[in-house]
Amino acid sequence: MTDLKNIRRQSQNQAKAIGCVTNDHLPLLEWPLSPRVLNDIADRLFCVLSIVACSYGFPKPKAWSWLVREHLEPSLTPNEMAYLKAAPDQQPDTALQWRVEALWALAWCVGVHDTLDFTKTCSDSFVTMLPDLAQDESTERLRSRMARRDMTEILQSADLAYCLHWSVRDAQIKKRPVPSNLQAQILQQRRHTLDWVLGEEEWDKVSLDT
Repeated sequence: MTDLKNIRRQSQNQAKAIGCVTNDHLPLLEWPLSPRVLNDIADRLFCVLSIVACSYGFPKPKAWSWLVREHLEPSLTPNEMAYLKAAPDQQPDTALQWRVEALWALAWCVGVHDTLDFTKTCSDSFVTMLPDLAQDESTERLRSRMARRDMTEILQSADLAYCLHWSVRDAQIKKRPVPSNLQAQILQQRRHTLDWVLGEEEWDKVSLDT
């Protein structure tokens, strides 16, 4: 049986170590009853990859063709589908560019890399770990190397993200300094991902209440 109270103690200790205020009254996360299977996480990763690529200027028609060829279009959310079908953006979509941090968390969940440090952005070499859309590279090579990370480990990271996200929001509301090595956008994207992996909510409807 997973000890949720012990996980919370670890999260609070890690949060305090990087200068965060903690909240002893935050509800404990629930143990996942229906965690996502590997294929669902992998499909989500590749869909988010296409969105992030387009947010940096990759042609939407090329991204769509790649998704169709990889049989991924059924895994797109309604919002993603609408974005890809919309007219090309005149400028890079900086809001969607933050989803690279969700992508980083998804990649961690399936063992593409082993570092999910909430005080740091994703690796500069991240793009080299993923299929090259410009070269129309298949997802097959990366899929063959994926393995879903242990659910307890994912739960531990989700709980830490929850505690850190609360601390940053509380600091913003009360106009206290936020630890300089934490960014709300990174925490939001990664927490969104981890909560989705652990739960049953649709990707576009994950609640990030603090």
